[in-house]
Amino acid sequence: GEAVVLRGRAYEREAVPYKAVDSVIDALSRCMLRLADEGALVTLPEDIWWLGRLFPVLQRVPGVTTAPRDQPDDDAHGLRLRAFGALRELLATIAARQPLVLFVDDVQWGDADSAALLLELLGSPKVPHILLLMTYRDDEAGKNPFLAEMRDRWPEGAEVRDLTVGPLDLADAQRLAIALLDASDRMAQRLARAVAREARGSPFLVEELVRSNR
Repeated sequence: GEAVVLRGRAYEREAVPYKAVDSVIDALSRCMLRLADEGALVTLPEDIWWLGRLFPVLQRVPGVTTAPRDQPDDDAHGLRLRAFGALRELLATIAARQPLVLFVDDVQWGDADSAALLLELLGSPKVPHILLLMTYRDDEAGKNPFLAEMRDRWPEGAEVRDLTVGPLDLADAQRLAIALLDASDRMAQRLARAVAREARGSPFLVEELVRSNR
């Protein structure tokens, strides 16, 4: 409860714009609705209407659709940058209240538009104080436009840490299986040992094998 975590995920077969951040924006809209219900209204940026146009889910948030807007003659790129700027201001406002984390899983399925948005957030002089946490499968890293764009255009001065998460060892896999089984009798111990051996360090397979053996 000390931090706001906006969690999302990219999906391989999903065909939506900004597919690596779309579900994060969904989480942002839920966060803002919750704050509104609690009476803790967030000050909306000047260009929030354009952000709501880019991500319609935000139009559920009070004040987004009724926000004042001009009718500029900007091209589509200019309007997109205004929407990006509104998102940056909005995240900065939330981050000023409490720590803010953007967590995106499976970004190996992300797209170049999502990379452009995140790089705009991280590369501005007014960077919001956020932790951006992304996970991806290393065997997909070399062929993904999102990851290539993020690597090639990562803003100078923005701190980055790469952590490799390897397979679980046998003892840890067994402990995970026990935790998922929610039992520790002899039968559960036997099943946990078998699951740990079969999964070969993959927590995903540990979970699936436990579920199928229940």
